[in-house]
Amino acid sequence: METASSSFSFFTSILQKMILLLSYSGDASIDYVVSWLKTFKHSYIRINADEILENSLYLSLKDKALIYKNINIDVDSIGSVWYRKFGNFSKSNYFHVTKDIITPEDLHHLAREHSVILHTLMSIG
Repeated sequence: METASSSFSFFTSILQKMILLLSYSGDASIDYVVSWLKTFKHSYIRINADEILENSLYLSLKDKALIYKNINIDVDSIGSVWYRKFGNFSKSNYFHVTKDIITPEDLHHLAREHSVILHTLMSIG
């Protein structure tokens, strides 16, 4: 049987862990969250869906490895994940640069690959 003490311990252990923010670079609301986290010195990492294709990203759920923008993130150190406006390949700079250069079929394929990456990141939480 779970006691109030064990529930509190579990909750405080989550609060001590990093927050993974999965968002969109144009989301001003998440900027307020980041400001709050900085004020209270809480660790976090923000990954913007529209910037994933332009930055270095390595993710292995088997090895519990996440490297983003050359920052090695211990997946076990992530206590919670916040999803806000995470997705939409057509908002990325990569989409706008390539949409007139490659075929619609290739663009669709890139959008699907982008979606797979996003869903894999969401599986961390």
